[in-house]
Amino acid sequence: MGYSIRAGVGATIRSWAERKAQELLRQSGYGLGGMRPLRPVPLEHIARQIGIVTDLHPDGFMRSWDSGIPDASLKSLEDSSSLFRAEIYSTGYRMRFSLAHEISHVVLEREPPNFLQKASGRGRRIVIDELAGRILIPTALLRALIEGWEEPGLDIERIEDASRRVRASESVLLKRLGDLVFEQQVHLERGALVAKEELSEVRKESFAVRVWVCCLPREWYIPANTRLSSLGMRHLPGLFYSAKPFTINTVEDYITPRKRERWKKTSPILSRFKYKIYDYEQKRMMLAVFSLGPSR
Repeated sequence: MGYSIRAGVGATIRSWAERKAQELLRQSGYGLGGMRPLRPVPLEHIARQIGIVTDLHPDGFMRSWDSGIPDASLKSLEDSSSLFRAEIYSTGYRMRFSLAHEISHVVLEREPPNFLQKASGRGRRIVIDELAGRILIPTALLRALIEGWEEPGLDIERIEDASRRVRASESVLLKRLGDLVFEQQVHLERGALVAKEELSEVRKESFAVRVWVCCLPREWYIPANTRLSSLGMRHLPGLFYSAKPFTINTVEDYITPRKRERWKKTSPILSRFKYKIYDYEQKRMMLAVFSLGPSR
C-alpha cells in the first residue's frame, strides 16, 4: 500500500470505498453496539456472507514466497456465478489483508457498470486495496482506538499497540490513519513513515530504501516510493541496514517534505526521529516517528 493517486480520482474512490465498507460491516452486525470493546473485524464471517468459501493455508506461505506466485487467489465455484473460493497462502496480518483484498474483488465485481469497474491494472488494484483497508480497519474503529491518545499523538508504542488491536500491519494502520488526517477527521502533531527496499516505481530500477507509506499532518506531503536519501536524510538510510532489529532508537536527521498546497518543496527540517527496524513478510522494514516544525 505504497501508492499515491490524483486528488480528484482519489476522492471518488475514497467515498465509494467508505460507503461499501460501511454497508458490509452493517450487514455483518459488526459495530452495531458501538466500538467498545474494541475488536478486530470478523473477516471470515463477512466473506461467508457474500458467498466466499475461504481455504487458509498458513503453512503454504513459504511455498508462495519462494515461488513468487500470489499469496491469494479467487475462483468462481463450479456451476455458480455468485459463489467463490478464496485460497490464502499467508499468515498473521498478511493473511487478514489478503482476505480483505479478495472480499473487495467480489464487491467490485458486483457493482453496476461504472468507471471503477473499468479500471484496469494498477488503477484497479488501487480501488481494491482502498476498500480492503477500510474493511480491515473501519473508520469508526480507528477513531475509537485513537481517541484516548494524548498529544503529540503518534508514537511507535502506540502504533504497535493499535496494530495488535486491529490485527493489521503498521503499514495499513498508517495508511488508514493518513486517510483520516486527509479527510480532516483527526489532527496530528507528528508524522510517521514505514520504509523498505524497493525499486523505482517509474523506471523499475535504482533499488534503494524508499518510503512505503507515511502519515503526516495534513499540510505536509511526501510522495510514496521516494528514496530516504532524496528527502535529505543523512543517517536513517544507513541505519536501515546497520541498526539492531526490534529495538527502539533515536537519531537527529534532516527531512525535506512538501507543502501540500501547490506541492511546494521546503528547506530541510532537522528533526529527532524515533525509529525501529523490524521484519514483515521476510522483508526488513523501518518504522520512524518524527516532528515537523516550521521550514527553515
